[in-house]
Order: sequence, then structure tokens, then C-alpha cells
Amino acid sequence: MNPRRTFLTGMPGSGKSTTGKLISREWGIDFIDLDDQIEAACGMHVTQIFSEKGEDYFRRKEAEVLRQVVVRYPTSVIACGGGTPCFYNNIEVMQTSGAIIYIEVDPAEIFKRLEKEGKEKRPLLKEHSGEELIKLLSDKLKNRVPYYERARHIIAATGKSPEMVAEEILRSF
Repeated sequence: MNPRRTFLTGMPGSGKSTTGKLISREWGIDFIDLDDQIEAACGMHVTQIFSEKGEDYFRRKEAEVLRQVVVRYPTSVIACGGGTPCFYNNIEVMQTSGAIIYIEVDPAEIFKRLEKEGKEKRPLLKEHSGEELIKLLSDKLKNRVPYYERARHIIAATGKSPEMVAEEILRSF
């Protein structure tokens, strides 16, 4: 059995999209990547939105698109951007609209994952590397944890593959 709507939260590189696709396939429901929806609404990539219009514009558009997705997809797994729960009361929208799952990964592992996959699609991280990136990730995580921890379920995902995380989530429901 699956919940009506499930939001996946966590830092960039935590595996939200990959895990979300696995879960939605198992449940036979829609998978929605919020960043993809924002890109479609704006007609440009997230990195382009950040560079041309700024983070505040992006966050306002993110909040607008989140609310549209909630209305449009009543049964879905939604992979949220890393900052989604932290702005414009999005966490409250998510809490009242479905189950929130926080995929918790420590900054050192996120760093390794981002270095491996490339940071080009991560507008808040792409200009940083090495120790500077680890510090930035740690600082962002520290600021976001109070929002992430408002999730119904917290999945410790450090050292686990997306398949392992998906299995753990599926067992939780």
C-alpha cells in the first residue's frame, strides 16, 4: 500500500530522484521531479534560472509549482529540491498534502556523490570544490535540518544505494 502523495526531501545528491523513480514504479503511481516541473514552467534550466533571475525568483517559482503539483498529482512520489521545504511555507504545504520522507546523507558522502556525478546542474554548489564544498554542504545542511526533520519518516541513507533506500521506504509503508 502507498500513501496518497509522498514527498522526498534531502540535500542535493542524496538520491531523491533515483529513489523516487524506484518507489513510484513499485507503487504504480506518477513520479514527479519538482526541478523538472520548474524548468518546464520557466522554459529554462534551473542553473539558467539562478544565473539570469536569481535565487529569490527561483524560490518563488518553486513554491508556485509545488502548489500546482499538489493539485495536479494526487497520487505521486515527488522529489523536491534540496531547499524546497525551507522557503515560503512549503513544508506546511507538504505536511498537509502527503507523507514527507527525509533521505539523510552526511556531507562527506554527498560531496563524493556530487564530485562523481558532476555539479553542473547544482546552481548553489557548482562554483565550489574540495574543502570549500564540504563546508558549504555542512552549512546548508545545518540550516535545512530543522525543516528536513519535520518529515514523517527519516531514512539514514549514508553508505546505502538508492535501491537499498527505496526498499527501506517501501517497508515503512
